[in-house]
Amino acid sequence: MTPPIDVIEDPAEVRRQVDDLIDSHQLSLPITVISDLSVAKVDFSDLVIGMASALRNGPSGGSVWNAELTNILVGSGPLVRLLANSMGQQQYGGVKVEHFESLDQALEHAKRTLERAK
Repeated sequence: MTPPIDVIEDPAEVRRQVDDLIDSHQLSLPITVISDLSVAKVDFSDLVIGMASALRNGPSGGSVWNAELTNILVGSGPLVRLLANSMGQQQYGGVKVEHFESLDQALEHAKRTLERAK
């Protein structure tokens, strides 16, 4: 995603694309999904609106609720960390989301996680 970001449509489109990739390529689990939000310009209101939209779709909303996927958010802003932590709370879906400050850190974590799964 690149600015400007639509906090309702863009995350839903990303989930659709991830689900389509998994289905069309018959990818085997586990899978790590890394969302780089380092250039995202969102405020607290955007965060709340985006999370509410994701919750309305619930588990039928796609890959983010698939327990066999690892979701990672990348970004150095405090709202990215807040989003990752909030998604883990029951009222926001109880989805485990990892957070890393840089894409390199996220990729290294994903590599280690996938190697352990083999």
